[in-house]
This record gives sequence, structure tokens and C-alpha cells, in this order.
Amino acid sequence: MIKAGTITLRDHETGEDGHDEAVNTILIASSDALVSRKLAALLTEEGYTVWMTDNGARVIEACDWQQPDLVIVDDDMPIIGGHDATRLIKRLFSGSYVPVLLMTADGDVGARIRYLEDGGDDYISKSCVICNFKLISAKIRAMLRISTLYWKLEQQRQALEEHKQMEQAEQQTARHLFEKFLHAEALESPAIRYMQNSMGLFNGDLLLAAHKPAGGMRVMIGDMTGHGLSAAVGSVPTSEIFYSMTAKGYTVGDILIEINNKLRRLLPTGNFCAASIIDFEVNRQQIAVWNGGMPDVLLLDGKRRAVKETVSSCALPLGIVDGEALNTSVVHVDIMPGDRLYLCSDGITEGRNPQGEMYGARRLAESILRQGREGKGFDAIREDFESFVADAPISDDTTLVEITCARELLEQDNGEAAADSGNMRLPTKWAVEMRLDADTLKEADPRPLLTQLVMDLQGMQKHRDRLFTILAELFSNALEHGVLGLDSALKRDHQGFVEYYAQRKQKLDALENGWIRIALEHFPEGCGGELHITVEDSGRGFDHQGRQASLAGNTTSSGRGIALVQSMCREVTYNDEGNLVHAIYAWDNCEPPCQAGG
Repeated sequence: MIKAGTITLRDHETGEDGHDEAVNTILIASSDALVSRKLAALLTEEGYTVWMTDNGARVIEACDWQQPDLVIVDDDMPIIGGHDATRLIKRLFSGSYVPVLLMTADGDVGARIRYLEDGGDDYISKSCVICNFKLISAKIRAMLRISTLYWKLEQQRQALEEHKQMEQAEQQTARHLFEKFLHAEALESPAIRYMQNSMGLFNGDLLLAAHKPAGGMRVMIGDMTGHGLSAAVGSVPTSEIFYSMTAKGYTVGDILIEINNKLRRLLPTGNFCAASIIDFEVNRQQIAVWNGGMPDVLLLDGKRRAVKETVSSCALPLGIVDGEALNTSVVHVDIMPGDRLYLCSDGITEGRNPQGEMYGARRLAESILRQGREGKGFDAIREDFESFVADAPISDDTTLVEITCARELLEQDNGEAAADSGNMRLPTKWAVEMRLDADTLKEADPRPLLTQLVMDLQGMQKHRDRLFTILAELFSNALEHGVLGLDSALKRDHQGFVEYYAQRKQKLDALENGWIRIALEHFPEGCGGELHITVEDSGRGFDHQGRQASLAGNTTSSGRGIALVQSMCREVTYNDEGNLVHAIYAWDNCEPPCQAGG
């Protein structure tokens, strides 16, 4: 191996004189000593570092050791010829770009064509070394410019790849946090089965489930406009409102209005959230369903294996109209143990197979019926959809949910999670009183506010559900039976429920006079205390003595409220008219609350 010389040539990086600056190394492999030495001398004068070898067998070793920027191989060399040497060099530098020029005898056009077809970059004539070196020099500079561009592109590619990997890692972290934020433990209920698939890293569909303070569960399925991160942006505030307001005891209507107003302020024009909410009540064989822009909600009879109820969209999606214009009316549906509810996003009904056919709502209903009659479960329905779409490109996020009407939906494991030790405080003496007149009763629901107030003042987190139930029943009795004069005997069946709540709305809207006073007074006792609750209304009262004295044996759709409150409180007393009630709830943070009898 012979080194011909080293001189710095401005070529790659721009120097002060405006030219590129670098030292390029060129390897010459030729058995023609006269030509190779002449060429090496001329290249050295041009500023290149030049190495020489006299046979093709050593050129690969030299390339591996020297890592040249350009290689010139003689077409006529012993052991390994120029064509074979070029293929070996290209294989050696397969992950990069090193130009290889073939040096041939004059007039050998066929050899030059074969060389270019075999992967060579260019060729030079031996005669040019003697009489036209400028042409050789120009070709070398052109090849090195291409090499420089390649390396710059490679550096940019590597930088992009690193950026891509970093972005993917950040997105995976964001997705993990996103899913943790949206996913609640209530979704782990054995009564809920679901499937969710997204087009991208983030899912524009959302599925939420939460237990309510007074018992029961609330499930929401939503479909944000668009796909990916832009669609998922609205999911965070929606889920936050859903979970926090459900935990505080707000109604479905309250939650819908709050989500709607939030999305109206947050999302760009044209973006919205289609949604359905299912509300399960304790001790009631009935659910409330709200559907705004989603596919039909189907209720499958658990015994007859037939669709017993279909709830279609009756309202606009959330985020389109002002809160006052939003229809928050729910549909009441009778259920029996073993009945199954099916909800889905339009990614299911609008899913297409490779032939472009749509899955459709009818096919989904037929699949649900077929699997139900054959005694198959949710997995069979999911597999039917996946088999239909097969390998067709995914065009939308997909969500499919099956909810079995069972006890698990109504029971909540309060356990240690509900006993937030960070919220416990030493029992203190305090009192709060409020009076709500007719205008306030039309607009406000004090139950979540009062429950949260007690939590903030006293830290009774373990007792939130029971306290909310007590306040909810006492306030509902005062409003519905006292101020509005409604008869709960109307709630004898599904139609009765509809009529009862229609009268409630009508009378409340027309209310001009009337009031409810609520007083809370707390007396500390040991590591707990007694919460005295007084509710008084302006109505004529009602027959509280005629109500059920216990929950046992009561299979009607009404008459449970007072008995339920009595089972939780140490004492419940009414005045003779029934328009004033005083209840005492005894609590203790040393032990979890018992199931009945305060």
C-alpha cells in the first residue's frame, strides 16, 4: 500500500473564502504503475489524500482499513477485475455511499456500459490521465458533491429518526396517562364487556363508568369529531366533568349541560361529541337513557332473547347548541335481571368490508339476536364484526359495549379507597342552614352542594354515599310531595314513571310560591359525631305514617324512601303534618359505616 501525499482541499464545509473545506481520501487500485502514479500525483496536487494498491484482491482490505471517500479501480487487474471489485466495494459500504469510478482503456464502450449497469458510478479513460486530467478532476468533484449530499441527507434522516423515536416515546407516555385518566375502576365490573380500537395512537371514542353516591352506576359512551389526538382533546374535560359531577350526585341533565357548555367553549366550530348515557338506579328495575347523536341503544330480553327496547337519538350531540337549547330529556326503560344493553359508536355501524359494504345497524342487531339465541356472548358479536371488516382499512375509531343488568351495576365497594385518610379531620361543632325559594328550586339542586360541604367541613369520605342518599330522599320528599303535592303512587309502572316526572316538571315550571329550608348541625362525639338534618317545606305535608316502615317485602315502585332513610339514621321524626322532618345520622371514622342502622 502506497500513500501518494496529503494536502488540504476546501471542498465540503464552507470556509472563509466561500469554498468548501475538507480533506478527501481517494483510493486508486491499478496494476498499471505508470498511469496510477501519474494520476496519484495529479490528484495530490489538487489537494486529495491518495492511497494506491496494485491488485483487486487488496482493494477490499484497503477500503475496510482506510475508509476512502472515493475509489478508482482499473478494469484490467489481476486476481479480481474492476467489475467484481466494484461489487465487493459496494457491498462493503452498503450502509453508506462511496463513489467508485472504473478506469478503462479508450474505446471500450461495452465494458463501460456493463460497468454502469452493474452498479458503478462513472468511468474515466486512461488516456485522460495524460492529456485531459481536467475531465477526470471534474468527474471526481461531481462524485464527491453527490457523496456530500448523501451524507447530509443521511444525517438529516438519522436526526428525523431520533426525533420520531422521541416523539413516539412521548406519545406512548401521553397515551398511557390519557388511558389512566379516562379508565375508571367501574369499567372492570364483570357486568360490563367492551371493545375499543382506534385509528391512531389516541382514541376519539370514550367509554366512562362511575358509581353514584346514592348507589347505582352511570355509563357514558362518546364519539368525538375527527380522529387521533385532535379528537381526544375533548375527552379529557368530558371525562373530568362526568366523573366529578357523578361523584357529587349531580343528575344526568346537570352533567350534560356542563359538558355541553365546556365543549362549546373549548372545541373549534364544527367539532362536537355524540354521546349516550345509561343511568342505573338502586332498587329500581328501570334505567334512564339519553342518546345524543349515537347509534341506537339496544336492550336484549334476557329470557326471550329478543330486542325489547330500542332507544334512538333524540337530542343533538354535545358542543353544538347553547345549554338552554340542549334537550336533556331521558327515556325510562324497564329492565329485568339478565337483560343486556348494547351501545356502540358509528365506527361499528359504518365499518366497511374489503368490498366497501357497510356493516350497518341492522346487521349489528341481527348479530346480537343470533348470538343471544345461540347462547353465545359478547366475544361472538365482536368476532362477527371483525370477520366482516376483515383486512379492510380502518376508517374510524370503534367502540362496542355490552352491559348485563346485574347486581354488580348497583353495588360499590367503598372499602379503603373511599376512606381517604387525607380528608379525615377531628370532629368539630358547626351548623349550616339554607332556604330555597320557588325561583331557586326551579334552577338549583342543593343535594350535591350540601354533600360536598359536609365532606369539606368534616372529611366524612367513608360516609359520602349514605349521606347523599339521606339528603336526596329527604329533599325529594319535601319538594315532590310537600311543595309540588305529587303522589308517588303514580309510579306503579313504566308509564306511571313517565307521567310522574312529566307532572313534576310541569308543576315545578309553574311554581310561583313555596320554599324548602334545610339545616345541618354537627355535634362531635369520640372520633365521629352526630349530624342533625332538618328539612322543612311550605307544603301541606303528606302521609308519612302510611309509608313502608321497612324495606323488607316492598316490591312496589315507590314507598322505599323513608324506610331507606330510617335504616341509615339513628332517628327520623316527622311533625304531625309531615312537612318537617328531623334525622340524626351517627358516624364514626374509627370503623367503616355499617349497612343499616346508623
